[in-house]
Amino acid sequence: MRTPALALLLATFAPLGAQTAKTDEAALHRELAAKGFVITKQGNATNIDAPGNLGPNQAFTGTGLAEIGPEHNPIDLLRRAVEIFRAQPKAAYQLVLAATLRASYDMQRVADPTAHQAWKYVSSQRLVTQIIFWGSLSPKVGRADSEEVLAWSRKSGPPTYHPSWMVQHGMAVMQAAMERKDPPAPLVAGFDAAKAWEKTAGRMSAMVTNDAYWERRQAQSTPLEIHGRLVMAATELTKELDESKDPRARRASTAILALANGFDERCADPAMRFIELSEQMNALFEAATKDPKGK
Repeated sequence: MRTPALALLLATFAPLGAQTAKTDEAALHRELAAKGFVITKQGNATNIDAPGNLGPNQAFTGTGLAEIGPEHNPIDLLRRAVEIFRAQPKAAYQLVLAATLRASYDMQRVADPTAHQAWKYVSSQRLVTQIIFWGSLSPKVGRADSEEVLAWSRKSGPPTYHPSWMVQHGMAVMQAAMERKDPPAPLVAGFDAAKAWEKTAGRMSAMVTNDAYWERRQAQSTPLEIHGRLVMAATELTKELDESKDPRARRASTAILALANGFDERCADPAMRFIELSEQMNALFEAATKDPKGK
C-alpha cells in the first residue's frame, strides 16, 4: 500500500562513476517536476508523488447531506467530517458514510486496481477511524441515520467529479511517468455510471436492512463493552511501559490504567468518552517512551 508521502520509493544503487545514469535520473526528475510531480529525497532514496494523489476536488463547507454536490469527492467530505466531528459527530459520521459510497463507486470506474488502495489508506487515518468508531458504537447514532444516507444516495445519483484523487494513487500513472509514456486510460471502458451507483447503493441497503447486523451492533455498543475495550487498549499500552526501568514509564503506566478504570459507564456518550480517554492514554504513552534527549 502506498502512502501519499511515499508515492514511489526508488532506491539509488548506482555504482561509483555511473555519472550517465545519475544525469539521466536528474533529467527525468526535472521533467516530472515540470509536470507537477513532487520529488523529495530521503537518504539514498527518492520519493515521487503524483499530482492530485489523494487530493480534494471542491472544498465542502456544509454539514448536511443535502448540501453535498456532485462535485465533492471523498477527500472533500472526509476533510469536513474531521473538522466538525467534535461539535457535530452525527453529521460527521454521515459525511463519512457518503464518502464511503463515493469511494466504492470510484473503485468501480477507476481502471488501475492498484489505485483502489487510496480509500483504504485515507479511511485508516487516525481522525477518520475515530469517526467510524464512534458511528459504529455510539447510542446517539443508529439505523435511521444510515437510512438517511441511503435515501440521499438514491436521490443524488452518481457524482460528476473526475476520480483523480484515486487514479493518481495508482502505479499505472507512476510507471508511465518513469518510462516517459502517456498514462493508460484512467477509467474502465464502457463504464455505466447509473448501474455502478445503483450497485453501490444496493450494498449499503443490504446492511441497512440487515436486522442481525443491528442486533450485533447493539450488543457490542453497551457501556460495559466499550469500557472493556478501553481496558484492553490500556493493557496493551502498559505492557511495554511495565518492562521499562525508566520511572517515567512506571508513572505513565499507572496513569493510563487509572484513566481506563475510571471510565464512567453512565456517561452520556460512552463511545465519545472512549475516544477522549484513548487520546489521553496515547499521549501519556508517547511522552513516556520519547527519548528525553530528543534522539
